[in-house]
Amino acid sequence: MATPSSTQWNAIAALVSVKLNRDNYLLWISQLELVIESQELIQFIDGTFPAPSKTIVKDGKIEVNPEFAIWKRSDRLALSSIKATVSELVLR
Repeated sequence: MATPSSTQWNAIAALVSVKLNRDNYLLWISQLELVIESQELIQFIDGTFPAPSKTIVKDGKIEVNPEFAIWKRSDRLALSSIKATVSELVLR
């Protein structure tokens, strides 16, 4: 699994030249899709990489699954990337 950096969303927002508003969906989505796919975040949006279990059993004890933490960070990065390219009016 790719593990995008926490600052990657800034780069994504910079690569999408317009913020989504009620009049520019086709332009916005055409830019956003290319950037999201190039950053290997599409799998978190289209559901092809579902969340792993939150916990695992290790040596008879229940522990936090480190794979879940990695997945969650990347999933949140994908969501943040989308929100960073949407106008404030649309976010309301």
